[in-house]
Amino acid sequence: MSFGETMSAVSARKPRAIPFLGIPVLNRGDLLERCLDSIDCPVDRIVVLNNGNDPSVESYTKCLKDRLQNFELISPARNLGVAGSLNYFLRNYEASYHLICGSDIKFAAGDLEKINDAVVTHPDHAIIFGNHGYSIFALTKRGVDLVGYFDENFYPAYLEDCDHFHRLRMLGGKSLEVPDTHAVHGEPPHWGSSTILSNAVYRERNGVTHGNNFTYYRAKWGGINGHELYAHPFNDPTKSPQFWELNQDLRRANDIWDA
Repeated sequence: MSFGETMSAVSARKPRAIPFLGIPVLNRGDLLERCLDSIDCPVDRIVVLNNGNDPSVESYTKCLKDRLQNFELISPARNLGVAGSLNYFLRNYEASYHLICGSDIKFAAGDLEKINDAVVTHPDHAIIFGNHGYSIFALTKRGVDLVGYFDENFYPAYLEDCDHFHRLRMLGGKSLEVPDTHAVHGEPPHWGSSTILSNAVYRERNGVTHGNNFTYYRAKWGGINGHELYAHPFNDPTKSPQFWELNQDLRRANDIWDA
């Protein structure tokens, strides 16, 4: 079933529309297409942020721009990374909440409506998860105000989600995983992040940047994720949990994926 056909079928029963869906992508246009084709709930605005130069992504999104009025493509000059992409959505698009998912997610029937309903019925919550953590999540205005933006020192990917959730817990924010959601993340035989698993060069470079991100996380919180010791970033009581500022040395060390 095509994306257009899916949306037409859903419009007939007129469920409540999702205000915003943001999807960062680096490669694998086929999985991005699979993701969008699995949408079975109206969405007011869909924004894809293309951080790479994969021809399959470029050709597919070009077709979408011509077909869908509610679709927008952002192509930054260079890879913003996961945290930078999420912050781009939050800073540049006003919405009652932001739903964000990975490009390698395939929603199961009814998932989006369940997530949407959970956001509406839990107005005191900061973040609502699908069944794959930060690969499918809805961040409310309350959540942004409470936790702040994602720490872009975790570049280009991994541990920005652990940092965000740790800060959420420290600040007393409420979260919920929506029951009975069944989205697929990745593809067989290796489930999970297909961005990494589909590209040997990315896997090699991730071995470097992931290690650097762990080093930064330990410096920031006094331990690895799940074993944090500090009550304030970098054990500095003058810094709130929302605090982060870009570390240019770390960014230069991690800026190797596009080399």
